[in-house]
Amino acid sequence: LVAALRQMYTLGHTLAAALRWLSAIAVADARAADDDDDDTAELDALSARVAALTGTEPFTALDASALLQTPVAMAQRCALSLMPLSCAEAAALPSVVEWHGRSFHAPCLNFWVNNVSSQVPGT
Repeated sequence: LVAALRQMYTLGHTLAAALRWLSAIAVADARAADDDDDDTAELDALSARVAALTGTEPFTALDASALLQTPVAMAQRCALSLMPLSCAEAAALPSVVEWHGRSFHAPCLNFWVNNVSSQVPGT
């Protein structure tokens, strides 16, 4: 259960960073990139509760904001989060899966298919 919560925490932080990054590109009046307190506050509170209950360290997330800015071709990015599929700066990126001829980080695709739609955007 703790491992699943850790994956959820990482995925939540990754998707929040992707939302901020894409908004900064596509929306003229997007929030500042470092204004992520509201996006991830519940995840951070969950991490603190899990740490208190289990006696473990609070979860830590990848620096998704920095990874999104890594110069990597779009074909080498997750088709949902736009994070690099692999990167020397982050060996801890999730595993990669293929779906309908496109590449995804497994947790991103799993979340999308089980909670949003069996069709991913752009298919």
